[in-house]
Amino acid sequence: MIPFRALRAALAFLPATLVVAAPSEPWPQDHSDIAPDPRIVWGRLDNGLRYAVRENHEPKGRVYVTLRVHAGSLHERDDQVGYAHFVEHMLFNGTRHYPGRTLIEELQREGLEFGADSSAFTTYDTTFYNLDLPQNSEERIARGLGVLREFADGGLFDKAYLKTERGVIESERRTRETTSTPASEELDHFLFPDSLLARRRPIGTTKSVESATAPRLLDFYRTWYRPSRMTVIAVGDAPVPVLERLVREAFASLRPATPDEPPEPDAGPFAAADGTRARFIGSPVEGGLTSMIYAIHARRAGGDNKANRRLLAEEAAGFWILNERLQDIIRANPIEFGQGQASWAVFHREAILSLVRVDSRAVLWRRGLRTAEQELRRALDFGFTRAEVDEQIERFRSFYLEAIRTEPSTSSATIANTIRTCLDGDDVCSSPRANWDLLEDTVSHLKPDSCNEQFRAAWAAGNRRVALIGPTAARADEKGILTALAESKAAFLSARVETPAVPFDYTDFGAAGSVQRRSHDAAIDTDEVEFANHVRLNVKRTDYEAGRIYLRARLGRGLAGQPYHQPGLGLMAGTFFTHGGLLRHDENELRRILAGTPVSLDFEVQEDACYFNGVANAATVETLFRLLAAYLTEPAYRFSAYQSSIGELQFFYTEMAHDPVSYLHGISPLFLADGNLRYGIPRIEDTLSRTPRQVAQWLEPQLASDVEIGLIGDVDPETVIAAAARTVGALKARTTLPAVADANRPRFPGKPVRQTFRVETPESKAVVQMSWPGTDDHDFHRDRRIAVLGAIIEDRVRVKLREELGMTYSPTGDSWGSAVWPGYGYLYVDVIVAPRQADRTADLIRRIADDIRQHGITDDEFNRAREPRLATLDQDLRKNSYWLYHVLAEVQAHPEAAQLPLTRADDYRHMRREDIEQTARECFGASGSCVLIVRPR
Repeated sequence: MIPFRALRAALAFLPATLVVAAPSEPWPQDHSDIAPDPRIVWGRLDNGLRYAVRENHEPKGRVYVTLRVHAGSLHERDDQVGYAHFVEHMLFNGTRHYPGRTLIEELQREGLEFGADSSAFTTYDTTFYNLDLPQNSEERIARGLGVLREFADGGLFDKAYLKTERGVIESERRTRETTSTPASEELDHFLFPDSLLARRRPIGTTKSVESATAPRLLDFYRTWYRPSRMTVIAVGDAPVPVLERLVREAFASLRPATPDEPPEPDAGPFAAADGTRARFIGSPVEGGLTSMIYAIHARRAGGDNKANRRLLAEEAAGFWILNERLQDIIRANPIEFGQGQASWAVFHREAILSLVRVDSRAVLWRRGLRTAEQELRRALDFGFTRAEVDEQIERFRSFYLEAIRTEPSTSSATIANTIRTCLDGDDVCSSPRANWDLLEDTVSHLKPDSCNEQFRAAWAAGNRRVALIGPTAARADEKGILTALAESKAAFLSARVETPAVPFDYTDFGAAGSVQRRSHDAAIDTDEVEFANHVRLNVKRTDYEAGRIYLRARLGRGLAGQPYHQPGLGLMAGTFFTHGGLLRHDENELRRILAGTPVSLDFEVQEDACYFNGVANAATVETLFRLLAAYLTEPAYRFSAYQSSIGELQFFYTEMAHDPVSYLHGISPLFLADGNLRYGIPRIEDTLSRTPRQVAQWLEPQLASDVEIGLIGDVDPETVIAAAARTVGALKARTTLPAVADANRPRFPGKPVRQTFRVETPESKAVVQMSWPGTDDHDFHRDRRIAVLGAIIEDRVRVKLREELGMTYSPTGDSWGSAVWPGYGYLYVDVIVAPRQADRTADLIRRIADDIRQHGITDDEFNRAREPRLATLDQDLRKNSYWLYHVLAEVQAHPEAAQLPLTRADDYRHMRREDIEQTARECFGASGSCVLIVRPR
């Protein structure tokens, strides 16, 4: 193994040869009148490789680098299906300077967590490799770019690793496979019958993966991995000249492995032939049915230019309006319908796919299809109203101005991925300000006629493709579908009746509340306030996300206080509550009122409490507080919303019942709580038997109880406190609920448990979970040691089951701790394998845990597990989400929460290998483990 520090020197001494400028892919801006973001330097090397680099200071001290290779599954020959993806896998099995499987361990030593900070992915026409470098010194950036250079031309393709990697790829296929995968594949064949798109899924086929050899993979690699097809993207906390120089040093000596530039393959026609065709696609899973109407046409001539962007804005407004109309219909008919959608997508840079879809009960597929056809036709024939277009003007304005406000704190990873996405779509990567300057006049003067014209253009193709996807028992042949469509088209339609706009009717909550107590915690730079009505507020001003604020309000007792004889109450409440809207505004009206306002608020029920989670900006913080105060005082438990929630839950349970992973995650918490019905997903009959009255009776006392609100972001604390005083601070005094009874306490099983479940599923995978007792969420010192132990056992499972045996793709080790009950929590490992391997997998994990308990760990294992956490210490503390979810929503109720961010660095830096070994003896000790296996029936 060549260490990182040797890479830069090794690259510097590669043989130098005279380079004639090589052919290179053009940038999107080369054939556009739109200027790219001027903060990005767009360059080319003499060998044809392109690079895009930009300085960015969020997160501080880190740099994100990407190698994009214009080679994916569409570049494969018929005898190479799946090779692009297989090549991506093999590059982690040995390169010039990282023979064998040493790369991942070296990345871990450098503070990169495999899968989180280092990743790769293959699509139809690109393969990309990402590294999120935890340090920004020139040496560390050069090392990271050196790894990307290894991927570019250093692959060894050692045949010794082929067998296990085939197993890993098959496991990845199992992992990604869902109940909808076969239907999705058949839909692609229906929509694009003459295109390679339907025959070149990046994962390949089992047969093609089994037949792949090292020489044949190497041939694909040498043919397509050439500098003229590569782009390096580097964004982060380093000067542009430094990034540019380091990219040049790493890649200037790169040469194509073969002399001839391969021609770009013909992916085949994407646009469908004229006429209307229909297809029923059966699913073995019982449930609802989706009716879809498509039109497929070529992208506008000229690609991404100013004129087309303006036209696209008008077209987008039409799709948004149709979306709103579908939502109104669905909410008004919750028994018949599930979800509705109007959208369009770009396929392979060339084709535009326009779509209207409606989900319905299977027996009502004709009504679902009729609704989709008639609402599309209504929009095409009669267009849109002035009020509808005005709503979209505000939506656009809010979107673009919010992008400008938040742009200064956009993360380097987001910027790098945006550059890559633009390149994938042949779109110019322009700045948020330039986007708004280009579209401001168009957006501000949107007219119904122009929106109508561009929406009609999106459906002007002379083809229609109608697809129904649903349970096999609901089968309808093409003739039956076309007959139903013709009957729908024959129905008379009238224009949409304009709905008058209404103002938000919750603006006055009485006299502003007075501040009863106020303090400032200098250690965590937080203002803590309690109003006279006992509403508590914690405010922290940050510059982590420019212009953005987040709110989290904590109240009540949550699932821990759920009545034992009413299992499913919390799940129903969390699904149903916001669907009900407010007494003076239903959900649809609220959606229209808030359109164009960067304000959102949702509701969830967790173990310890009920929570409201909100987003706004400094200008709309009072609107956010008004919305919260309205939900605390006048929620509406509408029966129509309850019926809609029933439909959502039925779909959720259907998916869970037929997917081994979802099923496991649903039932696992119940078993790990020794059968306590407040944990895990309850039986469907229990949840669906909960009524709106029961939900209201349970929630009303919690909504009237003590509230603690955390608010963080780019806003003046005095502004926040004043807005809170006029809204939540003006409400009547809060009550204090009694503590949760000790009888509600969950317990980890007192003896080893091993249980197997079988589910009806077309998926050929099983999932194995092994769990051990851990600790609660407030014991954060021990929790951090358990987290490191979890990383170590996950890594050992990865090495054994993935690298040595090829049995799995991506094992997961994690921990969970109770926020209510001291000492209660668990550590677990999840592994997806072939069903026949499930029992062996459980035995192997047990042996790994026993070996750690009996013989300890190595210093190298300890450091590789700890280093990624040390590397993210500062990064985590610059995340609004970290402070909001871990500190601000409960720091007055639980003052110890203030110590959580203050003790992290010392805990991890002073942690010793012996501490982890002691934790392993405690977790993997005599109390045993819980093994749950879910496999197909």
